[in-house]
Amino acid sequence: MLDAAEITFQLSAQCPTHSRTHVRAGSHDFVTDEPAALGGTDLGPTPVQTLIASLLGATNVLLHRIAHKHHVSLEGLKLSASATLDLRGVKLQTEIDVPLSTIRLTIDVSSPSAEAALQAVRADLRRYCPVSKMLRAAGTEIEDIWIVNGSPALAREAAGSVAIR
Repeated sequence: MLDAAEITFQLSAQCPTHSRTHVRAGSHDFVTDEPAALGGTDLGPTPVQTLIASLLGATNVLLHRIAHKHHVSLEGLKLSASATLDLRGVKLQTEIDVPLSTIRLTIDVSSPSAEAALQAVRADLRRYCPVSKMLRAAGTEIEDIWIVNGSPALAREAAGSVAIR
């Protein structure tokens, strides 16, 4: 693990078409694109899908790190997200202050740990996930939906979280 307080990321991109972007991030390459219906070549996820994928990836990493900090055992984790994007901005119709208004983030956890320990993990995830914090600061509402051991989530909901009942 890094001991530094900060890290600087260097990414670069080649843009062979108006919609397709070939990104180089460290030793990794990936493509973002638009679907054919929007004039793209559909060779990769859209930039917004990539942003939401970043939320899923960061949630995975931080949730495991936080669980370890609180001595919570995670036996399984599944994440999913659905998001609402106001297309008027990308269609150049009008400026939209918060283009990605809502993300519904489902966190499906299997754990033998006690409810109180899981509550601490939930609270810390909201405090420490950098992607979630940036999205919330930009005005995106993130609805956290926790499913624990295949059942409705914890009885006491963390601030901003809901459970599937």
